[in-house]
Amino acid sequence: MEFRVADISQAGVKLDEPLELHWLTEVFSGDFPTPFKPLSASHLTGRLRRVGEQVVVEAACKLDLQAPCSSCLEKFDMEVPVKFMVTLQPAPAKARQLPSELELGLEDLDEIFYHDGVLDLRDVLREQIILSLPMFPKCSDNCQGLCPTCGANLNREQCSCQEGIVDPRWLALKSFKTT
Repeated sequence: MEFRVADISQAGVKLDEPLELHWLTEVFSGDFPTPFKPLSASHLTGRLRRVGEQVVVEAACKLDLQAPCSSCLEKFDMEVPVKFMVTLQPAPAKARQLPSELELGLEDLDEIFYHDGVLDLRDVLREQIILSLPMFPKCSDNCQGLCPTCGANLNREQCSCQEGIVDPRWLALKSFKTT
């Protein structure tokens, strides 16, 4: 997924790239592993446009993933849409000397650089995929989760735990009344 900036016109270049299963697997299990597992390859579509020396990338794909439910821990299949627009700019010619303490502004966090006139979209795409993942995936809106006492999956079985049993350390709080 490398593109030469010189080949990108102001009118733009169509982006149509396959996302192979082994690359997606590496995204989810690489340096910062996630509990998500890709089920199939995907396809990235979009457009690259040049605005001066900057390149605007607008792209989208859909990922078929397997994940553990955050409530009941059962694995389930889900589709995650990934849609983004980022602007890349050329890296500074030489590294600038930074102070020992530096406060970043919001505009600094959005800076993404390309080097030597070549865009490599793999890192940008990896970041956008991770940002698109749900923090707490759920198998369904009405998932009942696990019993906090015995750990039974309440979607599949009723447990025989007594409701209302309170940890003795919290009993003193029962005497407080809320208004």
